[in-house]
Amino acid sequence: MRNINKSNRYFIVSKQLDRRRFLHLLILSGAVAGCRRLTPNTPSAPPTASPGSTLALDLLYALENAAVDYSPHPRGCDVTSIRGSVLDADGSPVAGVLVHVWADDVNQAIRLSTDAGGYYSCDVASSTNNDTYHVQLTDQTATTLFSDVIVVQAVASCDLNLMTVNFVATQ
Repeated sequence: MRNINKSNRYFIVSKQLDRRRFLHLLILSGAVAGCRRLTPNTPSAPPTASPGSTLALDLLYALENAAVDYSPHPRGCDVTSIRGSVLDADGSPVAGVLVHVWADDVNQAIRLSTDAGGYYSCDVASSTNNDTYHVQLTDQTATTLFSDVIVVQAVASCDLNLMTVNFVATQ
């Protein structure tokens, strides 16, 4: 849809863009730098860079089927966990990708690497809950973001306390 108002000398042109193209255009236009100032790197911190430096943005992975899967945890109601896998474009597992998982405070992120099968898993609570969690992929140095932040809403149910967040390559 195109809406042009020449009398006020401004133009509004609307075109449906996919999110990756939109972000790319924003970065190229200078509206978004794609970088941010972060705190110094600590063992429990999410992707960081030293003050004044920047993070690279290379969104290689997206949420598989645009959905988080919920199922009963094999260990029962005494735990809430997030697990998943990272696959390349051919469906092969990707080992060594750093996975950041956090709830409210990004500085309290759990950091783990995918194993040789491309899998990761972590317990996020010792019971069922309704907390909101975040999952993001980076390179091993935590200087390049490989995915958007995926928001995962926990459900306080013994039938839904295992959340599976799978990533697949976008390219």
